[in-house]
Amino acid sequence: MSEKIKKVKAADILAFAAKHKNKIHFEITDDEDLYPILGSVPVEVDSDTHKCSLSSGYFYYRENDCKDSISFGSCEFEILGVHFSTPYDSHDSFSTDGNEIDYGEMNEDEFWEELQNLINIPLYDGTGDEYEFDENRVSDQDLIDVMECDCSVFAIDKDGDVCAFDDESEILGYESGEDAGYKFIDQDEAFQILVKERPDLEFELLY
Repeated sequence: MSEKIKKVKAADILAFAAKHKNKIHFEITDDEDLYPILGSVPVEVDSDTHKCSLSSGYFYYRENDCKDSISFGSCEFEILGVHFSTPYDSHDSFSTDGNEIDYGEMNEDEFWEELQNLINIPLYDGTGDEYEFDENRVSDQDLIDVMECDCSVFAIDKDGDVCAFDDESEILGYESGEDAGYKFIDQDEAFQILVKERPDLEFELLY
């Protein structure tokens, strides 16, 4: 059976908030858009040897991309069975679920303003470390998904290193039919090998 909905006086909610403000639990929900995104990992190709390597990656924040509409998430909390939800980046509005509020002679705006004066509702400001880029959370597959290379031909040379070429004509001896000592592989395999051999990458913020 579902929980019976009750009406709770606005004055009782405010009184509870004034007395227990340090014990109210706040939960941030739907804030995935605030976390940094791995944007690209360029495959560097030596112009002389054609050997490939990885040294850097670039990440960005969705909120810095004016082309995308992002969600800052919500801040949620409960008082006397009333579930409150307010935008994490601004507390200019709120919604409720669970028990209903009996405002009495107050209106919603007056109640909400007074409640905000009584409790410190978390507000996103972008200066904390909660949404900092964590390179330890970057998996090999994350890197592969954003790796970029302008070359179209990949091969493993006699040393076992991945090499990349614009086309086969760049490979010495290929057009004459000589054994150039390369084993051709596709891009997916090349990227898999490069990721397994990757050094510690430097991740830079892409503005």
